[in-house]
Amino acid sequence: MYATESLLSNALVRDAAGEQTERFLVAQSRDWDEILALTQALYTPYKLKVDTRAMPSTTVYATQIGAFTLSRLSFGAQIEACVDQVAAGNGLALTLLQGHNRYSSRGTQGVELVAGDSFVVDTSCANLEALISQDTQSLNLVFSHQRMAEMHERWYGMPADPAMWQTAFKLGSGAASLLPLLDYAARCAMEKTEQVAQGLLGRHLEELIGMHLLSAWRQHGGARVLHDSAAPAHLRLAEDYMMAHLRDVPTREAVARAAGVSVRTLTDAFLKARGQSPMAFQREMRLRGVREELRLAQGERSVTDIAFGWGFLHPSQFAKLYRQRFGELPSQTLRQAKH
Repeated sequence: MYATESLLSNALVRDAAGEQTERFLVAQSRDWDEILALTQALYTPYKLKVDTRAMPSTTVYATQIGAFTLSRLSFGAQIEACVDQVAAGNGLALTLLQGHNRYSSRGTQGVELVAGDSFVVDTSCANLEALISQDTQSLNLVFSHQRMAEMHERWYGMPADPAMWQTAFKLGSGAASLLPLLDYAARCAMEKTEQVAQGLLGRHLEELIGMHLLSAWRQHGGARVLHDSAAPAHLRLAEDYMMAHLRDVPTREAVARAAGVSVRTLTDAFLKARGQSPMAFQREMRLRGVREELRLAQGERSVTDIAFGWGFLHPSQFAKLYRQRFGELPSQTLRQAKH
């Protein structure tokens, strides 16, 4: 289990040296109207039900991580929140650092969250009801539905089925946990704020977090995720496993084990449904990854360094594959990015 006593306990509150900071402080308020306006602007339009006899002590910290907004929020009072205006275009990944909350959405009723758990919902496509405890401290991501949909199509080669975005789900503190990525992102944001907000580092973090969420969404969305929903479950499992481990270049045997089938069964499924072998599919995704990173490259980064990071260890062979796939040399893509 990932320990929330890591940097996350002080994320956006203390700097890299451990000193108290107000660098990311957005607001502190004891006025419910002010709190509602502030959090609606930061997250998404919602209704707030509170005991007006209670005096809140709300604190909000926030910073940008590429296209994501990372925020730390404590209401200081028990509240009920409801999002039913589902056209705002935002999604949320709500991670508890402290407290005990309950979330519900269409088809996902009464999910209990404790410290270390996350709840993911696209509030442009699904409703959200939340019962938030008085002692809650949360570290939240706000993302654009459009940006996530574009990322899905870029990486998976097809649009996500609309039903996928209507699926809300819980991520626990196991292998699928958001905590390690949030910890890494928070460290980067505190040490290199500008590069994270607007530079290549922010785009790198955006891709890491986005792919983690998309992979989880596809798994929780089940057979509804792909337009070709007739594809066997083991093929979808294999694709998601490869997407989550692209840079490690897993072997056919490892992919087959993750999908729970033999190499032969897996290969037959890919040839029938995708018209290519599992390794050809994986190579295509890795080539797309290199191209995206070349387009974002700045400074002294080289084609060789980037290609190595995606498991292409033979420069001349890689350059040939890249040119065959994209009609230009990787060095040309890199030069365009730097001009």
